[in-house]
Amino acid sequence: MIKHFTGLISKMATLPLTEFLFVKEPLFRNLIHVSTNSGEGKEKYKKYEQYEQLKKKVQQELVGSHYIKSFDTINLLLEQYFPMKVFAEVYSEDEIYIGQLNKLTKSFITHRNGKIALKYWKSENDEKLFSAFEGLNKIEVWNVLSRMFCIDILVVMYLLNNKMTKPEYLNGYYWLINLGDMQLDRIMERGLAETHIHISAGINFNMMWQDLMNINLESSKIKLTKLDKMVADPHLEHSIRMSGLIRIMISKYLANAEHDCFIEQFDKYNRCIEWYLTRNGAPIEQNYKKLHKELLSDITDDSGKNMDTSTEIVKLLFGLEDLHTTDENVFLFQVMKYIMEQSDRDKDPHLTQLFWQYLRIKNIVYQGVTQGNFVEGLDYFRHFFSAATSISQNQLEHAIRNQIYNNNLKKLEIRVSPPTRGTAHEMSQSLKRNLIIFFETYKSIVQDNKLPYDQIPQMGVVFHFLKAQDETFYEKCWYADVNRAFLRHENYFYGSLQKKYRETVDVINDLRERIPGLSRYIVGLDAASLENNTEPWVFAPIFRHVRNSPVSKIRLLESGEPIQTLGFTYHVGEEFRHLLSGLRHVDEVIEHFNYRVSDRIGHGLALGVDAEGWCKENPVVVLPRIEYMENLLWLWGQAFLEKKHNLEIDLLGIEREIMLQVEKIYYNVEGITLFVLWKAYQGKFKPFKTDEAMIHQVCVSETGRTGKWRNEWTLPEQHFCKQGTGEASYWNESKLIHANHCKCFLERMYEVIQIKIGENEARLLDSLQSYVRNKLNDKGIVVETNPTSNLAISGIEKLFSHPVTSFNTNGLENDRYSGKGLVISINSDDPAVFNTSISNELSYIFYLLQDKGYSRDAILEWIEKIRDWGVMTSFIQDRTISKENLIKELDSIIMKLK
Repeated sequence: MIKHFTGLISKMATLPLTEFLFVKEPLFRNLIHVSTNSGEGKEKYKKYEQYEQLKKKVQQELVGSHYIKSFDTINLLLEQYFPMKVFAEVYSEDEIYIGQLNKLTKSFITHRNGKIALKYWKSENDEKLFSAFEGLNKIEVWNVLSRMFCIDILVVMYLLNNKMTKPEYLNGYYWLINLGDMQLDRIMERGLAETHIHISAGINFNMMWQDLMNINLESSKIKLTKLDKMVADPHLEHSIRMSGLIRIMISKYLANAEHDCFIEQFDKYNRCIEWYLTRNGAPIEQNYKKLHKELLSDITDDSGKNMDTSTEIVKLLFGLEDLHTTDENVFLFQVMKYIMEQSDRDKDPHLTQLFWQYLRIKNIVYQGVTQGNFVEGLDYFRHFFSAATSISQNQLEHAIRNQIYNNNLKKLEIRVSPPTRGTAHEMSQSLKRNLIIFFETYKSIVQDNKLPYDQIPQMGVVFHFLKAQDETFYEKCWYADVNRAFLRHENYFYGSLQKKYRETVDVINDLRERIPGLSRYIVGLDAASLENNTEPWVFAPIFRHVRNSPVSKIRLLESGEPIQTLGFTYHVGEEFRHLLSGLRHVDEVIEHFNYRVSDRIGHGLALGVDAEGWCKENPVVVLPRIEYMENLLWLWGQAFLEKKHNLEIDLLGIEREIMLQVEKIYYNVEGITLFVLWKAYQGKFKPFKTDEAMIHQVCVSETGRTGKWRNEWTLPEQHFCKQGTGEASYWNESKLIHANHCKCFLERMYEVIQIKIGENEARLLDSLQSYVRNKLNDKGIVVETNPTSNLAISGIEKLFSHPVTSFNTNGLENDRYSGKGLVISINSDDPAVFNTSISNELSYIFYLLQDKGYSRDAILEWIEKIRDWGVMTSFIQDRTISKENLIKELDSIIMKLK
């Protein structure tokens, strides 16, 4: 795939500043030494040997972490970006790093209307870096590069290279690179809605890094134990803590007008510094907080108060406390200014070596946090970004402010997991605590006089449940209870999960219907995480219960205030084993969740991914037998019961294949027809209730029940699990539904099988995509699409192959995709994971449409339509309220929650 090649060239272009190999060993410095000190005879060939060794080490390091066609490709790319001759032409590695950073900067960075922007047009440096990706294709490289390499250093380089050598030029820049052009910017200035963002990944990496650098904080929001799993550094915590100390040392050194020798100024830390640079042996155990406090012991504010607990030490050291930018940006600016202004012989080599090592550590951590193109699927970032069932005000404020930096944002929905443990009272108390944090944070932002009130978006919370596997999976027996009137939920498949989530939504609804104004802020319900963990039938009763009129009130009696309907959205069709599974799951959600107009589908990639391309990429699919059978059964139902004959389905062939799978699961097929199977399949979406007739007619009698498992005693012939002869052998709808909660049959249902994808399946899948899209369109269901997230998680070949044009092309000139008029919104999903924003995601789609050849005026009109839909389909209702009244409303809600 082209996205894997863009990942490889992005890695090779930034290799010495992004790869752990260079943390362990100063490879470039060693090569420079050999190249500049080669003598005559055999000595002069040492540089060639050293360069070949470098190639082999790079090959070994990248194998397993990148898609590599051949070692020759790696060798050639190394020669392109870091040719051997350059090592004999430079005095120090500084020149190599600065030279490469300059090339990247000149290729990608510019400014427009006072903002840092992407140079999306062709530039003279493109030939030197990415000659195969000219013009718009450069956007593809940028999308991958910016998820592998912290681009803040390029912004600093751009300012310094263009004679903007005062740090005040950083004012207003935090992290966002504007990707749009001036016409697109004008459209986005009319207002955007971010309706798909998870709070656990809602802050950008700059804020995370700032948190990690502040060793003085009592507790960090970033859990290093989770980072350990994603980062190659075996001594990650020591590396990060030392980076925090190094940042202070360098800042203090540069803030001092008279520069002594760096290593002499901080001689008491020499052993730590030596390990940081050389990685010889194990790290020295240190009390890093104590060292941090020592380094800041002489830093005070105007009143003489020690500032060792400040979160913006660097800005304080340089007297830039009021500058609207990050500590990290100021640090990078001051260091690069020093390095670029000093001659090689005047620069302190220890400082520069420490700085490059600092950048490497930072980029390696960055790659552990963000998701590149090498690992697809949702499993990657779940290792780091767990459910946010409890939130701190600091974390929430960072996440919200991170979004507000995009001053076009008018509505912001944040997704957070509700508490699901404990009694109903305990869940209610936990939920109240989290909501108080949300409202107090929102209030503090509204009261911030540095932020214009019209730039603060309306806000709402969408509670999202996590899709999880049943803890005991198929160890189920619906007949395990002696007291049939009180069936324990853990005895049936996903029963405990359903019970837990049912109790949670009741707690949420109770608060919404008791506290005035709360329904305007708790606006939606979602289920997210690994799609293959939990099929839609598990959540169907929960969502239907929420929409059940007898338990949903129309207004608050005391105030007469109308209660806003809770919007539904559901992550589905995003990550699927078989494209047919993805389409079936989307259809199940809209058919069984009580979906209404303006409810939403999260991602829905299965609706538009290129069917032919998917079939070629997946000639064999591995999946559970029951998933395969239900895919075929759903397909049969659409063609036979829904009368969708234009699907061109071989019904007899499908029926035969279904019955073959039935025989593998249920052994005998007595009484099983396609219609009975279909009814039992539909019955899965209803709450499971034990059929009393099953107890007396099929299973052992109540008096004979021992409670032991079937393999511990001899079962009577009529027992359900054994499936004997006579009347007991006949299947019906009720028996098939009960089989879904019996270990005997679950074991066979979830037996893993391999199936081949036929040559003609692409046409059928394409027809099914159109069929499900039309159903969504008829029902007015909105599809939330997230381009960068979809590229990283799914099997999309490249950014410009995103299926957005399969969702909607109405209004685009020379429309080549007829009948595709879904209402869609475009969002960022997880800013920390994908290093993006809603503005940039719209920009990516803008360039995608240009790449497909649509006219500019049609594209701009289409983008305006999608922008407006995003605002219109948000669960947050439009309202006009003054700052004073909003604060009063928030205070009132907070008081009632306490």
